[in-house]
Amino acid sequence: MKRAQLLIGLMLCALFALVPARHTLAVEIAGELHGAVHWSGEVLLTGPVVVPAGARLDIAPGTRVRAATADSTLRIQGVLQVAGEAEAPVEFLTPHGWQGILVDRPQEPPRIRHARFSKAAVALSVQAAEMHLDQVVFRDCTTAIKALREAHLLVMGSRFERNQVGVDADLKSLVDVRDSVFTMHGEAGVRVTNGCRLNVFSSRFADNGAGIVLLQKISGEIRETRFVNNDRGLNCSRIGEGLLVRGNLFEQNRIALESGTFSQPLLSDNRFLGNGTAVKSDQFATGEFLHNLFEGNGTALQNTRRADPLVSHNVFSSNGVAVFCDFSSYPRIRDNNFLDNPLAVKLGSFQSAAGARPPGTQREAGFSGPAQPRAGADAPTQDFIDASSNWWGEDTAQLAAGGSGGNPSIFFDRKDQPEVELGDSEGGGVLDVVHFSPWLGAPVLDAGPR
Repeated sequence: MKRAQLLIGLMLCALFALVPARHTLAVEIAGELHGAVHWSGEVLLTGPVVVPAGARLDIAPGTRVRAATADSTLRIQGVLQVAGEAEAPVEFLTPHGWQGILVDRPQEPPRIRHARFSKAAVALSVQAAEMHLDQVVFRDCTTAIKALREAHLLVMGSRFERNQVGVDADLKSLVDVRDSVFTMHGEAGVRVTNGCRLNVFSSRFADNGAGIVLLQKISGEIRETRFVNNDRGLNCSRIGEGLLVRGNLFEQNRIALESGTFSQPLLSDNRFLGNGTAVKSDQFATGEFLHNLFEGNGTALQNTRRADPLVSHNVFSSNGVAVFCDFSSYPRIRDNNFLDNPLAVKLGSFQSAAGARPPGTQREAGFSGPAQPRAGADAPTQDFIDASSNWWGEDTAQLAAGGSGGNPSIFFDRKDQPEVELGDSEGGGVLDVVHFSPWLGAPVLDAGPR
């Protein structure tokens, strides 16, 4: 009898094993949550969900959160903890245009770990609050994260792929990005505007329209980060002073770093390798470029429309053009090593003290940005680029052979093109000249990255 019962039991077990497992039904949720709430398994947001002050939402590893409609949002005013794991991430499987998680003055900083978001209009929106992200993936969103109104965003070990914008911060927000990757963004991996502070450490920006875009009074640090194969690696406009760019690698970008309109970055100990243009400074941009390596770029430094950076203790090696100046730009070039550049300093067709100005280069009426410190900024009389006190490598023999009045092949100035056309109403003018004497008799020992 017992043997027969055992055989029947084994047969039933085998039969049940052949029956497909039934999918767990999703728990449907909408409205306001109360108390301590725990989500696991399958969750379906059938409408907007609110975690009010005093409530707490914990989402377990492996949970799948779906949204029935794009406006089935999750608003956090209480406490949120998304506790995914590497082998069991929390997935937000939402329709195109989902409006995401809205963080609005929560009781404590929401923490999201090992989660995945895709196809959202804005996956995370943080306003006047702090949020911590660790090992989070964002794919195919219009904007992955938006931080507004003095928000504080900490992003660690996360990936941003194929979004239009990865992180978009505005209105005096603070953004810290560490050990993260931004690839294939249509507009920008990170865009920060209007008085924000941005810190980026040990991250990577590759194949983006722009890696990082900074606009209007931005401070912070970008360090030990790689910018590879972007249309523009780092773009700065009207940021003023207070940005340190140090110890980074810029490689194979169309424009590695673009500094414009009263931007004054400090570039130190970076490597610019194989870019179309390494650093483009335009329209009253200044700043300091110290201890960098520029190697194998089409143009290492392009200075236009009154761009006057300080250039010191750098190494320029095997660039098509090391320093290009046009439209009354007068960088201060001292104590650098120039090695094997076909053109060390080239002057453009409008580089003349006669004062050619293309349309739009005068100060905009009513602009309240800081005036530049160089004397005579609105009416320059200097008619030369001061490139004295530099080491020119093997080309030093050319300089010595012709003396201070010679015409070495590594410089293109008025000795090569005496006259320039300044404009229809201004007539002709005289191209500026490169002053290369006195030159150094030996390399600058501490030039280049330290």
